[in-house]
Amino acid sequence: MFVSDESKVIGSSHLHFTDHRSRDEELVYSITFQPQFGSLVLTESPDVVRVLNKTNKFTQADIVWGHINYTSHTEIGPEEVEDQVSFNITDSGNNVLSNQVLRVTILSVDNSIPNVEVGGPVLVAEGGSMVVPATSIIALDLDTLPSKLEVVLDSQPIFGYLTNKDADNVVGSQGTAPLARFPLSALQDGSVWYIQSLHRDQEPDQDTFLFHVTDSTNDSPVERFNITIKVMLFYL
Repeated sequence: MFVSDESKVIGSSHLHFTDHRSRDEELVYSITFQPQFGSLVLTESPDVVRVLNKTNKFTQADIVWGHINYTSHTEIGPEEVEDQVSFNITDSGNNVLSNQVLRVTILSVDNSIPNVEVGGPVLVAEGGSMVVPATSIIALDLDTLPSKLEVVLDSQPIFGYLTNKDADNVVGSQGTAPLARFPLSALQDGSVWYIQSLHRDQEPDQDTFLFHVTDSTNDSPVERFNITIKVMLFYL
């Protein structure tokens, strides 16, 4: 069992064939199907290391001496995967044992930061409210499911606040606290709202807040979210 981006020795406990007429040096492995998420590597000497492919061969002696490594080098996503390598093994009498398979389980490691894309400014009427569009904050994390990502506010809006719908489906009702963080999925649900609450005698035309996205282990860089406030003119 491996974790993503790890290299381990493939020893005799993992891969071992014997033949009573052949020494370990005479049992030759030929790769017929290469791994998808990593590579087999042969260390011939401290200065000579080769990534093995279908044109290369190695022996049971290489395995016994600890010269064969499996190296995981591909981002596998949020779930564990199984990789596999297929071989033909030839003995000293040119007898071939075909299609032998080494299976490797690779565990996901949460080592990628969320990649965040912020949409253009959104528009709200002075003294009004609006649902924050799902397309205004888009985040992708290669090794975390979208449902596990959270948006965390590093600074609150100046002329309003973010809130969500309460149990009665009322936006920003009495007792609803401004949001300091919320799941990214709440944007998809349309349950995050901006309330433009401070405007009398101020006439703000823009609001902003800072935020980052976290997978609970890794944080994205801090981003700025801009809100354009449409000033309402009232005539007496």
